[in-house]
Formats: sequence, C-alpha cells, structure tokens
Amino acid sequence: MLNIMAPLGNMKFTKQNMEFLELLANYGVDAITTDIWWNHVEYVKGTYDWRGAKAWLRALKKAGLRWTPILSFHTCGHNVNDDHKIGLPKYVQREFTFFRNDEGRVLRDYVSFWNTDVYKRYEAFIQSFYDTFVDDFEHISKVYISMGPAGELRYPSYSSLLGWKYPEPGSLTCYGKDARRSFRKYIEHKYISLRALNIEWDTHYTEWDKINPPEDGEAFFTQYQYTSVYGRDVLDWYEGQLHRHFIQMATICRRIFKQTVRLGVKLSGVHWKYHSGRLAEKAAGYVDETYVALIRQIHQFDFDLTITCLEMQNNKESGIDCILDSIRIACDMYDVDMYGENALPVYSEHNDVEWENIARNINKLNIKAFTFLRWDVVFNNNNILQKMNQIIF
Repeated sequence: MLNIMAPLGNMKFTKQNMEFLELLANYGVDAITTDIWWNHVEYVKGTYDWRGAKAWLRALKKAGLRWTPILSFHTCGHNVNDDHKIGLPKYVQREFTFFRNDEGRVLRDYVSFWNTDVYKRYEAFIQSFYDTFVDDFEHISKVYISMGPAGELRYPSYSSLLGWKYPEPGSLTCYGKDARRSFRKYIEHKYISLRALNIEWDTHYTEWDKINPPEDGEAFFTQYQYTSVYGRDVLDWYEGQLHRHFIQMATICRRIFKQTVRLGVKLSGVHWKYHSGRLAEKAAGYVDETYVALIRQIHQFDFDLTITCLEMQNNKESGIDCILDSIRIACDMYDVDMYGENALPVYSEHNDVEWENIARNINKLNIKAFTFLRWDVVFNNNNILQKMNQIIF
C-alpha cells in the first residue's frame, strides 16, 4: 500500500487540492498521513478544537481516501527539512520540564521522559480524539502516537537546537533535575551500597547525591567513556527510560483504543556513525543494537512499527542496510508488521539510486505499506506519482 504525508502546516481544501486528492485515489494511494499538532488542538488546557482534523477527514472521505493521523505531541521546526515552526501549547511549556544537555540548554522538541505528570495530559488528549472520531474508525487506516522528537521514539540527541550537524554522533540529553534523580535511583537500586559501586566503577564516592550522568555528553561517546562499567550503566539506564516511556504511552493507548483501530509507533533510522561504534544510535537511545528488546515491547502492545530512511544505503558513514536487516529479524521474531517511509524528500523521478533503494527495501523487508514524504513534492511533479505507482504496485 502507498500513503502520502501531508504538508506540515495547515492546508486549505481548495478545488485544486481536492482534485489532487482524487487523483491520488485514482492512482491507488490508500491514505494521507497528517500531523494533528497538540498546539493546534489543545491551545487552551483541557479544551480541544478538532475542527482542522475533521476537515481533513471530510475531504479524504469525499476523495475516496483513508486517513492516517499522527497525534503529534512534538514540535516542528528543529528537524531536517522542517519548513514550519510549530511549538507546544503554552500551558505545556509553563507546567512541564524538557530535556537538557550537559550545558543546561533546554530542548523543547518534546516533554522530558522523566516528567511523569505529563502522561495525564497525553491521556486526556488521546481520550478526546477517541471520543471525537470513534464512529469514523472505518475510514482511519492507523493512528500514530508521537513518542519523541519528530514523532519518533527517541531522544533529541541530534537536535538543531544543540547546533548538531550531520554526521556528528549527537549528545546525551539527560541532564534535568528529574533525570539526575532517576539516574541516582537506578544506580542505588542496582548496587545497594556505595562500597559495591566503588569497586565496580573504581571510584571513591561517599554520597549517592554526588553521582551524575557524564559531565560531557559528547565526550562520553567520542572518548569511548561508554565502554567502561560506568558507561554501560549509563546507557542501560538511558535506554531503559526510553522503553519505559513507550510502555507508559502504549498502556494509555491500549486502555483507550482497545482493538478498535491499528496503532503505530515510529523509530528513526539513525544510520550514521554505524561503523564507528554505532554512536549516533546510542545517543538517540537505541543501545540494544539488535533492537530486540524494544520490538518485543512493541509486539506486547500490538503496535505496528514504522522505520524511516528506506531511500538510503550503506556508505562510509551509514549502516542503514544493516540496521534495517536487524530490525526486520526482530520483527519476524515477534510477528510485528513493518512499515516504512523516506526520511528526506526525493524530489525527482530521476533520483535512480534513491528509488532503487526504496524498491529494494520494500521487497526485502516485506514492508506492509510505504509512506512517501511529502505531499508538496508529489503535487509539484506528477511523474513522481507515476514512479511510486511502478514501485508499489
């Protein structure tokens, strides 16, 4: 199946746009994926404005297409090719804490995984969506739940707010007060006594309160500190918090949706630095490099998995083929359906390498549906639609 990702900002349903939706349906496109931005719906705490989402649903039903909404609890504007800036609701920015790097810089891409009070707000939003659209689920192919920056389950380790540039590995983003408390609690629970801790870490701590994540979040990777016993403990905790966040979100979703509609989660194809210790993956929270533990949890909650970067291939920086293969093996192990999308726009039908990679990965990985990024590219070049038609069908 083929899906198209809608524009990032609000779209007007002009005659021209409606005709294009009908054209997509005639080409065999199944659904349009749209971001339902938190700040566009709940700009006043506890009050939900679904008019924009309802307009999309009406237009897609009229055109003969299905809808794939993303409940977008993240911001827009800090990722590659973001052409809009959309923040979080002002009340969220006032009431909740965000990720911080080792210099104390605040990353407002997504509310910190350690700020557990926010789950009540996620649950209220998801419940309101369910109550509003439950009678239309036959027209909805899937509901994606945003679980991190760019809607992906990961840390904001390579945010432009940090001045990150490809192919730098990125940095740890676990330096808020709540994150530090969590780390100390994890270490104290693991070692019980400071004596045992000091033996394992070869340190001389006399107080638990002195224990912290690495002082330099980038040097932790580039100077191989992650290979020490301390470093392995940091990464075990770091990844564990990512998994805990997924479990919290998935539990909320299953309680509300039950089995009424398919649910999806996205992982980022963090492919660079693969041949240099897979540092970018680790910084993003993908420490279990086989992805088995995470995909086992996705299976337990009966979510579909979408992975990005299907247009890319291995090179001296990238190990995307190896990553995709390892995710496919884990999905086969736990019978998880795998979906895919391109991470960067493919602007021309003549980008032969990208199209060959997409076609190869769809077949090799048994991708159930491919989502093309994004509407604007197809709208401006119908030849791309024909190219996709050849690959998908």
